[in-house]
Amino acid sequence: QELNSAVESGKKEVSEFRDKKLQESDWCGVREVLTNSTTLVKLDLYGTAMGVVGAKEMAVVIKANTSLESLAIGSNNIGDEGAKAVSVGLASNRTLVTLDLGWNEIGVVGAQAVRDALLSNSTLESLSLEWNEIGVVGAQAVRDALLSNCKLESLNLSWNDIGDEGAKAVCEGLA
Repeated sequence: QELNSAVESGKKEVSEFRDKKLQESDWCGVREVLTNSTTLVKLDLYGTAMGVVGAKEMAVVIKANTSLESLAIGSNNIGDEGAKAVSVGLASNRTLVTLDLGWNEIGVVGAQAVRDALLSNSTLESLSLEWNEIGVVGAQAVRDALLSNCKLESLNLSWNDIGDEGAKAVCEGLA
């Protein structure tokens, strides 16, 4: 209800939901409100207990919404399955510039899905994947994306246990 009011009033930025725990049943309504929003540019849903169910609903939003430029959905325990869903939306999105996926228990499979999305996404400039579990193989997947995605300017992979080998792989993608 609050989100609907904010969107209907033409708000460009919504952050009042940060760290408010939403129920699984709320996410369908969130999708319905955001899918057709044409004014909302920045949305912070960090720490809203999104989980996989919410991530799948947000994937629909990411795919369909034509105004959203910045989306923070970190600290929501979406895991690999949620990252795969979000990545499907990201692959065809043409407006999102900033995406925060930090603190989401994303592993190798999720990192590979993000890689696949970045291979076809041409607008994302900033991606945060900090405090996940992508490891060396996930860092190698990110490298593969960096080799062909020239738009990404900012990438946060801190606290992912990528080690020297993973760091070297990411550097190869930047060269």
